[in-house]
Amino acid sequence: MPSGTIYGSFSAKSTSIARPYINWSYTQNTTNNQSTITATLVFVRYDGYRVWNNDASNFTITIDGYNDTEGHAYDIGPNGKTDTIFSSSRTVTHDDDGERKVTIKASGNTNNSALGTISLSQTITLNTIARASDFTAFTLSNTTLNTSTATTINYTLGRKSSSFSHAMTLKFGSSTIASWSTSGTGNLTRTLSSSEVNSIINKMPTTTGGTLSLTMQTKSGSTNIGSSKTINEGISLNSAIKPSASGLSVAIAGSGRDKTIGQYVQNITKITASFTRSAGYGASISSSTINVKRQSDGGNSQTLSSHSGTTANAVSLSGVYIITGTVKDSRGRTDTVTHTITVQAYSVPKISRFTAVRKSPTTTIEYGVGVTWTTLGTSNPATLTVVGKDNSNVSTTHYTLSGSTAGSVGTTRTATSQSDASSYIFTLTVTDSFGKKATATVNVGTSFVELTISKGYGIGIGKVHERGALDVAGEAYFKDNVHTRGIYGNHNGTSMLQDHGNGNVTLSAQVGDLYLGYQNTNKIRLSQDLFTQDASSTIITRTGVMYPTDIYLQDSNSVRVVDNIVTIYGNRANGGNSFRVRSHHNSSSYRNDLIISDSGMASFEGIVYAPAGFRSGSILNPNSNIMYIGANQETRVVSAGDLGTYQAIRASSFPTGSSILYKENVEQLPDGALDIVLGNRVFKYHLTSNLNNGIYDKPKVGFIAEMVDSLLRDEDGVDTYSIVSILWKAVQEQHVTIEQLINGNHDLYDIIAVLSTQKDEQDGIIRTLEERLESLTTRVGSLEEVA
Repeated sequence: MPSGTIYGSFSAKSTSIARPYINWSYTQNTTNNQSTITATLVFVRYDGYRVWNNDASNFTITIDGYNDTEGHAYDIGPNGKTDTIFSSSRTVTHDDDGERKVTIKASGNTNNSALGTISLSQTITLNTIARASDFTAFTLSNTTLNTSTATTINYTLGRKSSSFSHAMTLKFGSSTIASWSTSGTGNLTRTLSSSEVNSIINKMPTTTGGTLSLTMQTKSGSTNIGSSKTINEGISLNSAIKPSASGLSVAIAGSGRDKTIGQYVQNITKITASFTRSAGYGASISSSTINVKRQSDGGNSQTLSSHSGTTANAVSLSGVYIITGTVKDSRGRTDTVTHTITVQAYSVPKISRFTAVRKSPTTTIEYGVGVTWTTLGTSNPATLTVVGKDNSNVSTTHYTLSGSTAGSVGTTRTATSQSDASSYIFTLTVTDSFGKKATATVNVGTSFVELTISKGYGIGIGKVHERGALDVAGEAYFKDNVHTRGIYGNHNGTSMLQDHGNGNVTLSAQVGDLYLGYQNTNKIRLSQDLFTQDASSTIITRTGVMYPTDIYLQDSNSVRVVDNIVTIYGNRANGGNSFRVRSHHNSSSYRNDLIISDSGMASFEGIVYAPAGFRSGSILNPNSNIMYIGANQETRVVSAGDLGTYQAIRASSFPTGSSILYKENVEQLPDGALDIVLGNRVFKYHLTSNLNNGIYDKPKVGFIAEMVDSLLRDEDGVDTYSIVSILWKAVQEQHVTIEQLINGNHDLYDIIAVLSTQKDEQDGIIRTLEERLESLTTRVGSLEEVA
């Protein structure tokens, strides 16, 4: 039991003759972190005289600020006789670190002039009560976890008492992974079993990284000593922990000819594919896709948003195709499985030559045939037929070639006994095994005769008479008027011009379009208004005013005016313009190219060209704050001469529609954005269109669409909104890393604080030794005085 003495003095007597002192001692309770101190006040006289006071005098012992006062008589001396005045005890609680200093005092008046008052005081440092053990390090032998693979926990404890034990708890987030108890000290280890590793991995379904925390609680028996201490360790998942894609099955869709012959055929075959996928290890499948494309150039790419399905379109190119099944899990990791097929080149049958003419004798018709088709080895045979039909619609098959795998046929043949008094339509048809065909027809007239008379029927001019009162082969010229009730077309015998005998005449194209001014026509003039069929409304007045109805122009273009809305349709198949709206520059009353009424709408199906560009004010919507440009998929700004060259567009801002109302399949983007940022290279380049226009001083900085992550790509471009969102996510991930570094610095600060505390302890020990040395020096001095 620690003990000691505090020496004091009487105010009226030398310490060499008499003095008061306090004997102190204390016991400690480690569990409660307390010490109980007992202080006893004693008087002593060293010389040969005696001093006393039978009347009680009040004396006070103070321990750690707590005063205990009692009245006592005393009798001391001679020759070292002592008198114990009284004792006092006090229990004090140590600081959290187990340290404690206590000041012990005594005071009072002896009520004896020979002695006077007493005064003594000293601060003692109590022995440190062992508190929480030090916990200074926690690491894993391998912080990259892999499934069913154990690793080792390394940790360092500094036990403060041999009676202490330590409760250790390993957690991932709020989940306890392992708990154990140890009485060890120093560098310790524990095996993190494969099942415990798997448990951690399963608790990371949406991330590839996280933090393990190891907490140490010092215990004395079942009582906690001090506060617990926690150290974190960052972990990540091995790259092998990813979803699985396997068993990719690829086949020809349907039950057509390509399926029968077992060949993938260009422009015929649709691909059906499926694969097996799984996530596992606590993750779930977030998406599955199957991509079909030509391997050499990535052309004709089609993607199915599932792990099974059939392409929407037939493969349009030939060569080796690669089919890739991709599965992505909730951690953002992927796995792929691939399969290749060969698509056979194929084109539909073609007719390169088909002629039919009469030969001598005139009842013989000679016909020439030239056809080609794709044979696919011998898997695509074709059938050829040549059929002649006379003017009585009687058909005769002159030539048949069935099941040919030659790939081409070129032949000239004759059909005999063909009446020279009948015209014929010869038809060549070639059909392959896919049902694809090509057809050509040739008209063969009767034999040429200047004049024939078919008694009782009619006259033939330039041909043998076949039908009607007058049957003419070739052009006919009349010097004077021709009186007729109608004119019928040669195409299908329907009426083109018909006089109805009541003053009304119809001009018709009963199974096609009626063209006015089709060739070499300067103007079409109206001397009267143009009405609808029932004459209830006017289409165009003779002065040029248009009213709602349909008006069709040449070359399959049309202007349609319905309910005050003008729609202009066009056909640019031959490279021409669908329509043009021109200014009347010579008239101030026609200053605008195209005017749309306040309540109107302009719809353009096709391309609108403005050769001089759209000037400011050319497109206006003065009655609304919003102008809409609509398309089924995209609105693109391209070069006037090249639809494949994009041009710039300028505006004050480009907000992107991002409401939840516009989105489906919304899910939080898993970690990995920083990897995308670091994994996509940025290039400096010039636009080809700029170089073609002699612009060399406008270099650009950006991405190459074919080389960026699929999350950033949009066909042949990149999506700026997606790029900004990825950067935002990457900053968030960096913030987490910064926070981890800051927390690591806090651990360093804790270590520094522990070292500083240890230094303070050493300083306290030094001070105690100095005080004891001073006390011994005083006692030696007293002994010298006595001597």
